[in-house]
Amino acid sequence: MSIQTGVLPISVGVIDCGIANLGSILRMLGKNVLNVRVVSEPTDFEGLDRVILPGVGAFPIAMERLAYQQLINPLKKAVLEDQIPLLGICLGMQLLATTGNEFGETSGLDLIAGAVELLVPQSPEFHIPHIGWNSIKIHQNITLLEGVANDTDFYFVHSYRFNLEDQKNMIATTNHGVDFPSVIANGKIYGTQFHPEKSSKAGLRIIRNFCEVG
Repeated sequence: MSIQTGVLPISVGVIDCGIANLGSILRMLGKNVLNVRVVSEPTDFEGLDRVILPGVGAFPIAMERLAYQQLINPLKKAVLEDQIPLLGICLGMQLLATTGNEFGETSGLDLIAGAVELLVPQSPEFHIPHIGWNSIKIHQNITLLEGVANDTDFYFVHSYRFNLEDQKNMIATTNHGVDFPSVIANGKIYGTQFHPEKSSKAGLRIIRNFCEVG
């Protein structure tokens, strides 16, 4: 897998609301872009060219944290009005949904229509949470996946799945006893259920591609 090198003259903000360890993402970005900023306050969105929303843990707690730090409205303005590309990772991808159904129904960011529900394999040999390396099946070729081959392995850690309302937003799927969306997109809004920052060269390619999208 060939990965382009060189520092890109852009600013990337990584949202920090206490729902992810940002170290791996910040290190990966630091090798690829000129300016990396941790976003924890509403004014931190100013001057950004890209935004990444990582996350692990529970959907309602993450939304509560985003609301507490007053990040929801400025994030949606940056994405919907200013057209800044957004990448949601793992729980961050799930937060893009209309609703989440973990510990009851919770409103999400509603940037990609759908509901987050428990991942239920159709065979008892598949355990939850889904942890480890698994391959993706690409259904649509988009810039985010440029240079990534079909059946490439990525690293997953999750118990819930994103049920898309519109299948046009389905970019790639993965099977863990049942197919689930592993890459989704809506315009300049992207999500990966896997962790690119923990997925070696293929994950680096995803991050690099996101930094280069128009």
